[in-house]
Amino acid sequence: MAEYRISGVWKPGNEITHYAVHEGTLNTLKRSTRMSKADTIQLVRNSGNSVKTILWDYTNAKWKLGQKVHATTGINGYLHTDPNSTVTDNLQHLIDYDWLLRW
Repeated sequence: MAEYRISGVWKPGNEITHYAVHEGTLNTLKRSTRMSKADTIQLVRNSGNSVKTILWDYTNAKWKLGQKVHATTGINGYLHTDPNSTVTDNLQHLIDYDWLLRW
């Protein structure tokens, strides 16, 4: 089983188009890859993968583990963490990397 972590998003126009996806666990985290929304949804839907969010802990200057990521069904799918009616349901709370790299 492969382990992946999502640390951020690109959301030009306030709609997520790409995710920053890292392979590995907190102890073996690799550099992120900018992955399209569709490709990330497929990654999450693959039952052999475990995908969770990671959040930057500014106080301790390190990543901390977030929640498991799920993909909705349907043609216009999106990613979310465990549903609890909060803004984190669609990963909008992650770091916005849109300023970093525009393609």
